[in-house]
Amino acid sequence: MTIAGIRVSDYETAKAWYERLLGSEPSFIAHETEAVWEPAEYRSIFIVEEAGWVAARIQRRARLYLAATVPAEPVPESETPAATESVGGFVHSGGPIRL
Repeated sequence: MTIAGIRVSDYETAKAWYERLLGSEPSFIAHETEAVWEPAEYRSIFIVEEAGWVAARIQRRARLYLAATVPAEPVPESETPAATESVGGFVHSGGPIRL
């Protein structure tokens, strides 16, 4: 059996889009914000609304990226940019910049 699940932030819009993509209405509605298509025997595709998951994934990826790239120890004063130096298009007013 193969099952593919897709989390969506707007159930009604996603449902309409997948109906057009798959060429049919869902085989059944599991609950108010979950629709299931069965395009072939032992094959299922479902969408489920989970509005908060996008922000959680973005935050998690940002934390993982920062953990992998930001130095654990303080940056020496001699290695910090000048008070009004532009770094990556952003101007800061002083203090260490850790990218």
